[in-house]
Amino acid sequence: MQKNLRNSKFVIQNSGFRIQTLDFRLSPSYFRLHTSGGGFTSVEMMIVIAIILIFTALIVIDYHSNQADALLQASAIQLGQNLRRAQDISTLSQEFGGAIPRGGYGINVRTDQTTYTLFADCNNDHAYEDLTVCGQGQTLSEKFEEFKLESGVVFSKISPGDPQNIVFTPPLPTVTFSPAGSLVEITLALAADPNKRRTVFINQVGLIKVK
Repeated sequence: MQKNLRNSKFVIQNSGFRIQTLDFRLSPSYFRLHTSGGGFTSVEMMIVIAIILIFTALIVIDYHSNQADALLQASAIQLGQNLRRAQDISTLSQEFGGAIPRGGYGINVRTDQTTYTLFADCNNDHAYEDLTVCGQGQTLSEKFEEFKLESGVVFSKISPGDPQNIVFTPPLPTVTFSPAGSLVEITLALAADPNKRRTVFINQVGLIKVK
């Protein structure tokens, strides 16, 4: 092989015959950028930065998605726990306003709210009423405690009725649904993605399941 540095030409010879001539006419800037070994070109730097930004965006999106799923799951679990709490304090005949509620305790849910209420069924009508019907002098409302769903979580569907009351009447306690039905299904969803759902089930024997 012979090399002509002045003309930047390489000649490949084989057994005395010239078979190909390759002409490399590269600019001086090419050699400064690629032979110094001292760093990256501006184009290469832009590509690296773009890749980093893409991966960062994907991580942030995944984090927010997982966070929303966790809030939805937490809201469903808390609702199930509060249903069991209403069941427990009814079984224990816990007093409210100095008297034991005749109808026990229940949970009231509705799709137009992001809150729900644990109430004392003082007038034994199996429904929550924001009226002063509790206590020895009937000076208290039936609201025992109010709970709020996690941020971004809503009630998407409630059956068999909306609003729905689930009441536990002592001593067993007896489970009553108002409106009536054999099974209550309370579906929670993400407001930003209604396809992501969790459902709380409760049947007439008081079995509560979160799915």
